[in-house]
Amino acid sequence: MTDDELDARLSDAGSRWRDRNTEAARVDCGAIPANDSADAADESADSQPLPLIPDSPAPKRSRRTRILVAASAAVIVAVVASVLAVQLGGGSSGGNSPAAQGGTPLTGTNWQLVATQHGAVDTGTNATLHVASSGELSGNDGCNAFGGRVSISADALTLGRVVHTMMGCLGANGTVGQAVDAVLSGGTVQYAIDGDTLTITKAGTGTLTYTAQRQQATPATTDPAAITGPDWVLNTVQFGDNIAQAYGTASSAPAGAQLKFADSRLVGSDGCNSFAAMADLGSGTVEVSDLAYTTSVACPDVSNWNWTLVLKGATHWTLTGDQLTITDAHNGKLVFTEVPDGGTLPAPITGTPTTTASK
Repeated sequence: MTDDELDARLSDAGSRWRDRNTEAARVDCGAIPANDSADAADESADSQPLPLIPDSPAPKRSRRTRILVAASAAVIVAVVASVLAVQLGGGSSGGNSPAAQGGTPLTGTNWQLVATQHGAVDTGTNATLHVASSGELSGNDGCNAFGGRVSISADALTLGRVVHTMMGCLGANGTVGQAVDAVLSGGTVQYAIDGDTLTITKAGTGTLTYTAQRQQATPATTDPAAITGPDWVLNTVQFGDNIAQAYGTASSAPAGAQLKFADSRLVGSDGCNSFAAMADLGSGTVEVSDLAYTTSVACPDVSNWNWTLVLKGATHWTLTGDQLTITDAHNGKLVFTEVPDGGTLPAPITGTPTTTASK
């Protein structure tokens, strides 16, 4: 039965009910002959209550009603599924959660490179990686420092432009640096963390394997006051591409090579002769000018003291713990160690006094 037929049936039943009650009010029921078969039949018929809903199958819902009911059910199911997903997933939508990666957090951890696609990396190689929660990428490829921006998802890093210092490196450091730079040169790379191990892979290029440094490295300092006053002894020299040496090769410094910053000046020894210069120190920056020697000794091996060329062109410095690193993007890198209070400076190599310094 259609909706229209149902409405008509209800309307007819209501009319008949009103007619019957009106007639009962006007007619003396006792005067009606008991043997009036026709009226009795009518009375018998009228005495049966009219069904408001006919004894037939329930009317079918309209197509529009069925669609609304189905849509409501779908919404309810979707909401319940979403709530369960959040509860089961710990309220995380992915990203860099330790739970999702199953180990050490990617961000905020200092990572040390232990292997590339070419094999294991010497633990003495300064190849590191750090990803800040703010999206800053920094580290060292074993030769050059680098930095840039990175976007982090659950299993991928999207690297923006990565900039490097411009030291030239040969040997093992150069090989490691090339492998790191190839993977972290930009674009999207995949990463996975298993315990303390971070693996970064760039399809068709290579894989880098890092391990978390359990003892967090001392933060670098760039406050000029931190390097003003103490004596600094030169440990290693790494020449750049502007110096006629086997550039990129780190070598031990000559005994007695040292310097000291004080009152916008620096004084020092190249291991044979003493020198002095003006030094403009900023936050992580340095500019050395007017470097002149104050002694004139003919040194046994002049080539060993070319490190002062790096100092003359130096542009940046960093202090990490007791290690002071001074760099020139093209001339090289110098690493000094602070002489502790009460410590003894190494004696410089002495040569033959002369009126003209051999430089």
